[in-house]
Amino acid sequence: MAEVFEAEIVGTAGFARQVAIKRMLGPLSADPAFAEMFVNEARIASLLHHPNVVAVLDFDRDDDGQLYLAMEMVKGVDLRSLADTGRVPVPVAAHVIGEVLRGLAYAHELVDGGKHLGIVHRDISPHNVMLSWSGAVKIVDFGIAKAVAATNASRSGSLKGKVAYMSPEQAHGSDLDGRSDVFAVGVMFHELLTGRRLFDGGTEAEILAHLLTRPIPRPRDLEPKVPEELDHLCMAMLERDVQARVLSARVAMENMRASPISSVRGSDDLRDLLRVRFSDRAPAAAELSGPVAAAAIPRTSTPVPGPAPLYRSSQAMRGSTATAPTVRQTPPKGDTRSSMPDPAALGSRRNRRLPWLAAGLGLAVAAAAIAVFAVAGQSDRRVAKGDQPSAKAAEMVSPD
Repeated sequence: MAEVFEAEIVGTAGFARQVAIKRMLGPLSADPAFAEMFVNEARIASLLHHPNVVAVLDFDRDDDGQLYLAMEMVKGVDLRSLADTGRVPVPVAAHVIGEVLRGLAYAHELVDGGKHLGIVHRDISPHNVMLSWSGAVKIVDFGIAKAVAATNASRSGSLKGKVAYMSPEQAHGSDLDGRSDVFAVGVMFHELLTGRRLFDGGTEAEILAHLLTRPIPRPRDLEPKVPEELDHLCMAMLERDVQARVLSARVAMENMRASPISSVRGSDDLRDLLRVRFSDRAPAAAELSGPVAAAAIPRTSTPVPGPAPLYRSSQAMRGSTATAPTVRQTPPKGDTRSSMPDPAALGSRRNRRLPWLAAGLGLAVAAAAIAVFAVAGQSDRRVAKGDQPSAKAAEMVSPD
């Protein structure tokens, strides 16, 4: 369970920056095992510096002893909100999924100190993909999905999370690698292409049964206008056998970009669609400034020579775990890990970290009260006060 606040960095010479504060509630914050895993995962998440990943700026306990993350603010909506407004044009769907794959490829391949970190998100779903009003696509909640899942599982022995987007191996409790996230992205892609849920049911047990046993229809069987190459890619991402699935997020991304439907205007098309679908909330064109150029993925009009092979050869696949390639990423300046707290130190750092947050960051939010999202269960959203979130509250980073 979590709640999200809007806050503001306040510095000298008029410096100010909006951030999102996500605070864990209830027994999670009081659980020592969760606190230790939360810190370890948040430390790793703080190493992620990529246009398609919501940046984790800091983490600690507040004055009430609740664990929190300070994150980059993304003003916009999540992918679920967009999908709920109706069919998403295929070029926009391909662009969004391509950007998600790009962020995942970076995270899956991240190396720190010469060591491959083996990062897996574990909770990729439309609620954890943010779309900014300027057309950027960002993945949220790297760093806490594993901690929440592990803590819940240790308590109840049951699955927790968004079952409809789990990979089969995650549902079975098997070891995971980046291909588990690829399956989840495949589910999202299928739903965007067809305009309908892939694995549905009245209960989590029914959804899980469909996930593990129901034949997966080809997108083109439901929507004949889906391009053949995207249909093929989507089904390759949805292979239940992990050894038969697409090799990696990067390979899937390269195949997406090789599609003729891929557009150099992807970010602009997404921004324009959001402006139409959310005309009552999206800022006017004149209000959109610099972030679109900085946050959007640079694209080139030069076509990709051809799609990368989706699978390993049958000989290479035998006994293979399809580990991610060792790709050296540009590390952040300085020793990021040295600035991160040990679990035992959490709490002693109060009033020492993030002194620049407005109202001192006893998690007192900036200005007037901001609507709070309480997260409980699979994808259930409730607003703490009032029946509907305000437009400003809906612009915050999704807490799911």
